[in-house]
Amino acid sequence: MSGKVIHDYMLATLGDNAPAYSVVKSWLAKFKHWRNSVEDEHHSGCPKDAASTKNVQIVNDMLKEDRRLSIRNIAETTGIHATTVYRIVSGDLGMKKVSAHWVPRMLTDKEKQILLFFALTFFVAYKPSQRFFSTG
Repeated sequence: MSGKVIHDYMLATLGDNAPAYSVVKSWLAKFKHWRNSVEDEHHSGCPKDAASTKNVQIVNDMLKEDRRLSIRNIAETTGIHATTVYRIVSGDLGMKKVSAHWVPRMLTDKEKQILLFFALTFFVAYKPSQRFFSTG
Protein backbone atom coordinates (compact mmCIF):
# COMPACT_ATOMS: atom_id res chain seq x y z
CA MET A 1 0.00 0.00 0.00
CA SER A 2 1.42 3.41 -0.90
CA GLY A 3 1.79 6.37 1.41
CA LYS A 4 -0.69 8.36 -0.67
CA VAL A 5 -3.42 5.70 -0.29
CA ILE A 6 -2.80 5.44 3.46
CA HIS A 7 -2.92 9.23 3.79
CA ASP A 8 -6.17 9.40 1.82
CA TYR A 9 -7.74 6.80 4.15
CA MET A 10 -6.57 8.80 7.18
CA LEU A 11 -7.99 12.02 5.74
CA ALA A 12 -11.32 10.31 5.13
CA THR A 13 -11.48 8.95 8.68
CA LEU A 14 -9.75 11.64 10.73
CA GLY A 15 -10.49 14.73 8.69
CA ASP A 16 -8.55 17.78 9.96
CA ASN A 17 -6.94 15.64 12.69
CA ALA A 18 -5.09 13.48 10.15
CA PRO A 19 -1.31 13.78 10.15
CA ALA A 20 0.45 15.43 7.24
CA TYR A 21 1.37 13.35 4.20
CA SER A 22 5.09 13.74 5.02
CA VAL A 23 4.48 12.18 8.46
CA VAL A 24 2.64 9.23 6.92
CA LYS A 25 5.50 8.74 4.42
CA SER A 26 8.00 8.81 7.30
CA TRP A 27 6.01 6.20 9.24
CA LEU A 28 5.75 3.98 6.18
CA ALA A 29 9.52 4.11 5.66
CA LYS A 30 10.13 3.21 9.31
CA PHE A 31 7.66 0.31 9.22
CA LYS A 32 9.42 -1.08 6.17
CA HIS A 33 12.54 -1.30 8.34
CA TRP A 34 10.75 -3.44 10.97
CA ARG A 35 9.63 -0.70 13.28
CA ASN A 36 6.35 -1.64 14.96
CA SER A 37 5.17 1.52 16.75
CA VAL A 38 4.33 5.09 15.83
CA GLU A 39 5.43 6.33 19.27
CA ASP A 40 8.59 8.45 19.41
CA GLU A 41 11.68 6.63 20.59
CA HIS A 42 13.63 7.78 23.63
CA HIS A 43 16.15 10.48 22.74
CA SER A 44 19.30 11.33 24.60
CA GLY A 45 19.97 14.87 25.71
CA CYS A 46 18.26 17.27 28.04
CA PRO A 47 14.91 16.14 29.36
CA LYS A 48 11.92 18.30 28.48
CA ASP A 49 11.51 19.32 32.11
CA ALA A 50 15.06 20.72 32.26
CA ALA A 51 13.54 24.21 32.31
CA SER A 52 11.42 23.30 35.32
CA THR A 53 10.18 25.86 37.80
CA LYS A 54 12.97 24.82 40.17
CA ASN A 55 15.67 25.43 37.54
CA VAL A 56 14.12 28.75 36.53
CA GLN A 57 14.19 29.84 40.18
CA ILE A 58 17.83 28.72 40.60
CA VAL A 59 18.92 30.69 37.51
CA ASN A 60 16.85 33.71 38.58
CA ASP A 61 18.42 33.70 42.06
CA MET A 62 21.93 33.51 40.58
CA LEU A 63 21.25 36.45 38.27
CA LYS A 64 19.76 38.51 41.10
CA GLU A 65 23.03 38.07 43.01
CA ASP A 66 25.26 38.88 40.04
CA ARG A 67 23.85 40.05 36.70
CA ARG A 68 27.28 39.79 35.08
CA LEU A 69 27.24 35.99 35.06
CA SER A 70 27.61 34.33 31.69
CA ILE A 71 25.45 31.52 30.37
CA ARG A 72 28.47 29.20 30.50
CA ASN A 73 29.20 30.13 34.13
CA ILE A 74 25.59 29.50 35.18
CA ALA A 75 25.55 26.20 33.28
CA GLU A 76 28.79 25.00 34.90
CA THR A 77 27.64 26.03 38.38
CA THR A 78 24.16 24.50 38.19
CA GLY A 79 24.82 21.51 35.94
CA ILE A 80 22.02 22.64 33.61
CA HIS A 81 22.87 22.50 29.90
CA ALA A 82 23.93 25.89 28.48
CA THR A 83 21.18 25.87 25.83
CA THR A 84 18.58 25.32 28.54
CA VAL A 85 20.08 28.10 30.66
CA TYR A 86 19.89 30.46 27.67
CA ARG A 87 16.24 29.48 27.08
CA ILE A 88 15.46 30.13 30.75
CA VAL A 89 17.23 33.52 30.83
CA SER A 90 15.92 34.86 27.53
CA GLY A 91 12.53 33.13 27.42
CA ASP A 92 11.26 32.38 30.92
CA LEU A 93 12.92 35.32 32.67
CA GLY A 94 12.59 37.69 29.69
CA MET A 95 16.12 39.08 29.97
CA LYS A 96 18.69 40.10 27.43
CA LYS A 97 22.39 40.86 27.65
CA VAL A 98 23.14 44.58 27.74
CA SER A 99 26.81 45.42 27.97
CA ALA A 100 27.96 42.97 30.66
CA HIS A 101 24.68 42.70 32.57
CA TRP A 102 21.50 40.66 32.21
CA VAL A 103 18.58 43.06 32.42
CA PRO A 104 14.83 42.62 32.10
CA ARG A 105 13.58 43.41 28.60
CA MET A 106 10.67 45.49 29.83
CA LEU A 107 10.52 47.59 32.96
CA THR A 108 7.47 47.30 35.16
CA ASP A 109 5.46 50.44 35.92
CA LYS A 110 6.90 50.49 39.44
CA GLU A 111 10.47 50.30 38.08
CA LYS A 112 9.71 53.13 35.64
CA GLN A 113 8.41 55.30 38.52
CA ILE A 114 11.55 54.60 40.56
CA LEU A 115 13.80 55.52 37.63
CA LEU A 116 11.81 58.70 37.00
CA PHE A 117 12.06 59.64 40.68
CA PHE A 118 15.85 59.25 40.70
CA ALA A 119 16.25 61.06 37.37
CA LEU A 120 14.24 64.03 38.65
CA THR A 121 16.14 63.98 41.96
CA PHE A 122 19.49 64.10 40.17
CA PHE A 123 18.25 66.75 37.76
CA VAL A 124 17.15 69.01 40.61
CA ALA A 125 20.28 68.37 42.68
CA TYR A 126 22.67 68.94 39.78
CA LYS A 127 20.61 71.35 37.70
CA PRO A 128 22.91 72.47 34.95
CA SER A 129 23.41 76.14 34.44
CA GLN A 130 21.98 77.81 31.37
CA ARG A 131 25.50 78.66 30.29
CA PHE A 132 26.33 74.97 29.96
CA PHE A 133 23.61 74.57 27.32
CA SER A 134 24.34 77.79 25.43
CA THR A 135 25.93 77.52 22.04
CA GLY A 136 27.88 80.72 22.04
